[in-house]
Amino acid sequence: MSEPTFHTDLASVPKGRMMTVRIIETALRAGETYVQAARRAKVSLSTAKQWAAAMKVRKCDLDAETAENRIARHAAWAVALAQLGRVDEAGAFERDARQLETVVRRLDERIAVAPDVPDPQAPARAFLARVSGTPEAGPEAIPAWTAVAAYYRQLQALGALIFQDGRADWPDGVPAKDVPDTPDWLPCAPWAVEDEAMWEAEVGEAFRTL
Repeated sequence: MSEPTFHTDLASVPKGRMMTVRIIETALRAGETYVQAARRAKVSLSTAKQWAAAMKVRKCDLDAETAENRIARHAAWAVALAQLGRVDEAGAFERDARQLETVVRRLDERIAVAPDVPDPQAPARAFLARVSGTPEAGPEAIPAWTAVAAYYRQLQALGALIFQDGRADWPDGVPAKDVPDTPDWLPCAPWAVEDEAMWEAEVGEAFRTL
């Protein structure tokens, strides 16, 4: 992937205009409209849009920009402005870059020491792996889910009610014939669950996340 590029040739940008760009960027990043951003920057709507496009701080640009790229852009602008002797403007972007660097670093530190968050899809993956007969759900997950869905469709076609945890009920009683055999990947027939804790651990939790 190519490195991000920034407008660092700011000699043609009128003195003080980068402070206007900064106000526009801040407003757009906060979710304000171009009308609101222009009002904050005390410029016309067309000027706000023109400079947002020229300096690549339109909403679409900001939405696609990572925190690291934003830091790099602000730091580059700070250096370019400092070299032009525009210290006030340079200082504003340097402060922005430094503040965001601090936030990113602290978040990285917190993430590094945070306890592992359980994977909410783990039960579903384990269940589909059992269906497919593999150590873990991979490319076989789709045909495995297809097999699960096909089995439960057969039950529904015979009049079974299917619940969110994968269990089933026969309002009119179990049909005398055509009921499909209970597959190996279920601990028991879904309408004959006796050990609810086992069913929940092996099937129910997975079904609720599929």
